Amino acid sequence: MPCPDARIAVVSETAPGPGELAPAQVRKLVAETFNNTAPEYDRLGVDFFGTFGQWLVGEAHLSPGERVVDLGCGRGAATFPAAIAVGAEGSVLAVDLAPRMVELLRADATARSMRHVEVRLGDVQDVDVEGPFDCVLAAFVLFFLTDPAAALRRYRSLLHENGRIAVSTFYGDDERWHWLRELREMVPAEARPPVPTDPAPFRSSDALHALLADAGFTPARSVEREHRTPFRDADHWLRWSYSNANRAIWDRIPAERAAEAHELARARIAGMEREHGAIELRTGVRLTTATRSPEPPQPRSSSAT
Repeated sequence: MPCPDARIAVVSETAPGPGELAPAQVRKLVAETFNNTAPEYDRLGVDFFGTFGQWLVGEAHLSPGERVVDLGCGRGAATFPAAIAVGAEGSVLAVDLAPRMVELLRADATARSMRHVEVRLGDVQDVDVEGPFDCVLAAFVLFFLTDPAAALRRYRSLLHENGRIAVSTFYGDDERWHWLRELREMVPAEARPPVPTDPAPFRSSDALHALLADAGFTPARSVEREHRTPFRDADHWLRWSYSNANRAIWDRIPAERAAEAHELARARIAGMEREHGAIELRTGVRLTTATRSPEPPQPRSSSAT
């Protein structure tokens, strides 16, 4: 699945406990993973992040002339639809933690002659940009952060008085792909990617709305949509899986077991095709919007435990 799922421990913003990594180490691992995926990320002819970025921008209801910041921008799945929506009289600031993503997105924006798009390297956990903005976009970002509650409070501070936020998260599970756990189990326990944060706030719309309310956003509204992604064959899926967050698993499978892992994937996908007549990934996407509340958020401790 595209959402990070193979992990060993929840990370807190305090001193790491046994089996944990410090937040800075987690961010470094995230940056390394997406640096490795950047050249092919959303560039393999698979209908995935680009569609979700358009959906998110549609829910944000951007208007010409607005100023937008796209946090965790990747290769621009939401950046470019936002730039089209706000037009040349508006602006989009795109920020990402992975240097290669930033470099390639900047080149893409130049190639499209989108002078109203600026791309910067930055840590979106505690983003250092100057507002105010009309809208914050965060596409599939919050569950990668070590303290999403603190990040959301920072995002609120970037907005105009009536500014708004639009975030996307995953929901549900495609049981046909549960065999991916077998790949994760091939990674030595000490090498498995950590859980950046407590996943509980992302398990339901109500929980996510509560997280946003605590950060000073109200009222929150979520729309859930399902997307089906077809693959030609197992090798098509394999190449695509190396181009997204699943890369964190592939990179940690011991070299001597890589061929075994590839054959396991091919066998499971062949079985899926025989049983269901197609190779397909069903993805649930939750699109959530909220407005900056006039009341400041109440101070809270880290949401991660």
